[in-house]
Amino acid sequence: MTTINDGDLPEPRRMLDKREALRHLIHAAIRLIARMEDPFAVHLLVHSADKILIDLAKQKGHELRIDCELYVKDEYHDEFFKRHRETYNYFKHADRDFATDLPVRDIAMTNAMNLFITVVNYEHMFGERTHHMGLFLSFIFALTPQIIVTTDIRGVELLKGAHTCKA
Repeated sequence: MTTINDGDLPEPRRMLDKREALRHLIHAAIRLIARMEDPFAVHLLVHSADKILIDLAKQKGHELRIDCELYVKDEYHDEFFKRHRETYNYFKHADRDFATDLPVRDIAMTNAMNLFITVVNYEHMFGERTHHMGLFLSFIFALTPQIIVTTDIRGVELLKGAHTCKA
C-alpha cells in the first residue's frame, strides 16, 4: 500500500480556522433555509455548526449564551443529547442503525430554532453578527415574535440591528 505524505500534496490555497469553518456552515444553512431547500441537509449543517461551537467554547473556557447542558440534570445529559442529535446521528452513522427508519417530526422548525441558538451563541462568543445572521434573526423574529423577551437587556441586545438589516 502506498502512502501519501505532505510533500506529495499541492500547497493549500488558504487555511481555514474553526471560526471561519463555523461561519461557512451557518451561512450555508441560512441560504438553504431561505431557498426552502432540503431540511435534512440543513439539519446536518446546523448540528455540525452547533457541535463545533460547543466544542470551541469548552476548549476556550467560554460560556455560551444559550447552553442546553446548564438546564438538563447531569444524569439526563446522555439521553437528552441522544434525542437532540437523533436525526444528525442517523445521517452520520450507518454502522449503528443501518436497519432502522428515522422518525421525522417538524424538522424545518427544529432547524430554524437550533440555528437561532447557534447564531446567538456565535455572536456571543465572537462578538460578530454577519449580514446573513442579521437577516436570519429578522426571519426568526417575524416567524415567532413571541419568543423574544423584549423587556430584558439580552432581548434588546439581540434585537438590536436585526430590524435594520439590509440585504
